[in-house]
Amino acid sequence: MEKLIETLSELSEYLKEAETQYKQECDEYWASLSEEDRLRAFYSVISRVVQGELKDRGSYRHVLYGVFGFGPESYSIGMQCGYLTLHNRIYTEEQDNEMFDRYYKLYNFVQFIANDYVELSHDKTAWQRDDFIKRARKLLEELNG
Repeated sequence: MEKLIETLSELSEYLKEAETQYKQECDEYWASLSEEDRLRAFYSVISRVVQGELKDRGSYRHVLYGVFGFGPESYSIGMQCGYLTLHNRIYTEEQDNEMFDRYYKLYNFVQFIANDYVELSHDKTAWQRDDFIKRARKLLEELNG
């Protein structure tokens, strides 16, 4: 078991070094390009990202394999450079609107409870609590749909 842990540790270090070296090579390549070539590369990459993410609304693999035309080797490179993180954070307008609607409903519910008159009698307090619970359950059912 110790040998396995040692081997995995060595592999991890090797992968970190390879990633650092690849990043350095890519940075050196970028620096060696003329401004015109960097602009062309920028245009080419961003137009493909827009196509795959916003127009096609494709998966991470769709963008890498279908839009860019890369093979499986691009999967880990996309992770290393942060593209997978970017892909996972891109929301469609529909998703943004849905999230806003959910937030707005929750906000209004909290506002309703916060601004409601606090009952002082035991019976009215129990009724108020039961009403809040009923409304909260209804809202959760609606949001979890």
